[in-house]
Amino acid sequence: MLTSYRRFKKSTSLRKFASPRLVYGIKATEQAVLGMVRQFQPVVHHTRFQAICHIGMQKTGTVWFREMLSDIEIYKSAGLHFKDCSGKTLPENTHLRGIYSPIRRFDDDIRSQLNHADIATIAVIRDPVALVLSWLKSTTGYHVSKRGDAMSVRRQELSGLNKFDQIQYAVNFLKSKNRFQQFEDLIAFAKAEPSRVLVKYEDCIHNTFDTFREMFRQIDIKMDDQTLETFISRHSFKAYTGRSITDSSTHGSPLQGRTHLEAARLPDIERELIIQAVGEGWASQYGYR
Repeated sequence: MLTSYRRFKKSTSLRKFASPRLVYGIKATEQAVLGMVRQFQPVVHHTRFQAICHIGMQKTGTVWFREMLSDIEIYKSAGLHFKDCSGKTLPENTHLRGIYSPIRRFDDDIRSQLNHADIATIAVIRDPVALVLSWLKSTTGYHVSKRGDAMSVRRQELSGLNKFDQIQYAVNFLKSKNRFQQFEDLIAFAKAEPSRVLVKYEDCIHNTFDTFREMFRQIDIKMDDQTLETFISRHSFKAYTGRSITDSSTHGSPLQGRTHLEAARLPDIERELIIQAVGEGWASQYGYR
């Protein structure tokens, strides 16, 4: 029932015609229903951590991870309630307890809140070339245009540019928001402690079972292989989007599949433009060059 409901929620008609208030209302209702159901679910394991926090900045599968981490099976396997951060940040001046997702920025305040032995962290990174193209695609083609909306303004500015200039625009925008530096800082933070898991977005798509089994092991969420297989089948990109995957090299929704293909086929001059903006650090270190 919940799977069918999520497919309806993600359907084109809902995205196209529903107002933001209605969409957020549906999300709030779903979380309330899940909260009531959890009260009757037996917890099979309590993680040794007080909190598990997912950091995934824009265009790194944040909505997908939020759906997975809010699954009842995670509650049963960790004993922690899900806390929707609504893409903003962590609650201030409170002791964290629960599973928090998604946190879409990483700065000194976030680092300070997460820098405790009883808090586990899931940090998601992505190929910078695919990240820039994904931001560009969503900005030019998938945001509702309305007067005064910031994304609409950028969409109008991009509409008169050729492909190379659009990529330059996207790179400059992401640099102005300190996105690439935040990735480097997040990587350094995640590598400092074994309770902080660094996950490549691409591994979640192409090697889902092994990636999630190792991630859950590090943050002390216990699932046997059969339960994990069932969990992954509910949250694969195909299940999440309700659409078939037509190309094995582009696992994911049509949008994500096309983005990965376009990143692979991008001309060298445009690829170099993105890599130079990112720097020689994490992009080459993690096999993204």
